[in-house]
Amino acid sequence: MHTILRKISVLVLAALCLASPRLLFAQAPDGNPETPREGSFRLITLEAAMEDWYYLIGNTKVFVTFSASAKSEHYPLPKDGVLYFYREIPDATGKHSRSERMGVLSVHAQWKYPLVLVAADPEQKGKYVFTPYNEDPATFPAGSIRLINHTKERIQVKLSDQTATVEPQQVQTLSLKSSELQVVDVELSVNRDGKPRPIYQRGWELESSMRITVFIVKGSDGYIHVCRLRENETTFLPHRSGTRVVGSR
Repeated sequence: MHTILRKISVLVLAALCLASPRLLFAQAPDGNPETPREGSFRLITLEAAMEDWYYLIGNTKVFVTFSASAKSEHYPLPKDGVLYFYREIPDATGKHSRSERMGVLSVHAQWKYPLVLVAADPEQKGKYVFTPYNEDPATFPAGSIRLINHTKERIQVKLSDQTATVEPQQVQTLSLKSSELQVVDVELSVNRDGKPRPIYQRGWELESSMRITVFIVKGSDGYIHVCRLRENETTFLPHRSGTRVVGSR
């Protein structure tokens, strides 16, 4: 009986391996399984949601899903930290597809938990630009607000009693640790004719277990917009039960 059960278990495992095209780890060309680098990454776009995208670990496709409403789930980093992104494009019948490379990114060797912003490449139609940000909790802890300026403007920031200047394409992380829920008075402004001109004013709720990521972008309407993403510290790192991310605009 024990022999029969072992044979059944082996057959079931083999069937699962053959049936699943999205296994995370596969045999590398030399026959050895690739061990992922310690750490993981997440994805976000400020544009339309991306579908049918994947990257490679060894020679295995790892499919990803991401949008502008929240940070994606955590995906394991390849051993060398190089991410090759592709998209599967189905034919007219929907039965077959071809893969098109969308871009490549090399993650800094010391970064274990980057967030990757995906944006359309303004110089190459159909291609994308990948910008990583280090989101290690050691440098971006709970109780912090991170401002990422994706405009060509110098942004003046006031968060309650703290002030800062975020240069174009730069990042500022401000710690506002508190033992309880607080409402942060937020004011963003730009300089016009030597005077600050407010472009955004609002109160943000911040808890000691929460951090906020803010993308400052210039929209197609010519106005500066703020994309605010809140998350609880339980989502900072990957865990077996998956991630739960709270996002808001």
